[in-house]
Amino acid sequence: MRVNEQTAVLGPRTVLVPYRKEHVPQYHLWMSDHQLRLSTASDLLSIDQEYEMCERWALDDDKLTFIIFERNPISGSSPDLVHLNRSDSDLQTYLLGEMIGDVNLFLSPDESKEEEEGNESKREETKNGEVKKPQKGELEIMIASIHHRKRGLATEALQLFLSYIQIISTSTTDLPNSLNTHRFSPSSTISFFFVKISFDNRISQLLFQKLGFVQVSSNLVFEEFEFRLSNSESSMNSSHFSVHPLLDSSILPKENDYPLVSVYESHWVNRSSMRIGLAHFPPTLDR
Repeated sequence: MRVNEQTAVLGPRTVLVPYRKEHVPQYHLWMSDHQLRLSTASDLLSIDQEYEMCERWALDDDKLTFIIFERNPISGSSPDLVHLNRSDSDLQTYLLGEMIGDVNLFLSPDESKEEEEGNESKREETKNGEVKKPQKGELEIMIASIHHRKRGLATEALQLFLSYIQIISTSTTDLPNSLNTHRFSPSSTISFFFVKISFDNRISQLLFQKLGFVQVSSNLVFEEFEFRLSNSESSMNSSHFSVHPLLDSSILPKENDYPLVSVYESHWVNRSSMRIGLAHFPPTLDR
């Protein structure tokens, strides 16, 4: 999906960046581990196949992928980069620590919602008169680096990811031009997020429950639970979390050559609020 092709999402301890070809060698190394492939239900691919998948996923309309990096300690924990005195071309070196995993969204039609709306006389429409198509979003998150597990980094990365999806899904959200190249299609809407987790993966179950996901079913054949989180269709506020722009710190002083960053406050039920930043993240030059 092209929506995030030049956007980094900044949290206090993690940074989400678009999946690019420079990340493929490390990703391929991770997927060479048999146990990791089993736990993520992944196939063994050649390095050339990994490059092809990276290119294809960047263009697919039904997939959204970020690579998770631990944030470089020298950059601090502020999302607005107030200590950064360089252009966004240096953002990678300054911000990014170790590459530790990835997080993904897979969109598909929400048949149950379509059946409900098919029996109703009134359907939600876009400004152009198109009927909005309900979608469901399957989530996957992986912390491949063993020594970065059990530190709360997956929880933060998932909160960043879901908050970002809310921001770009809302047509009323003002984004700087550099971050506003692409949006989710206005003719579709995500009715809920879901994740399938094996019976014995208690750590992942607790991770998603922390963020408001509830168990809705179990599959004895595949030995997995399904957890869901409902999603607001009309604003950035759902029953579990909300995201609000902080307009006073959305643009940093141009005279200091700061990169452009939009800052938001992400609130979750039973969790502390977190400031997140969306920064312009241009592609690196081919080496």
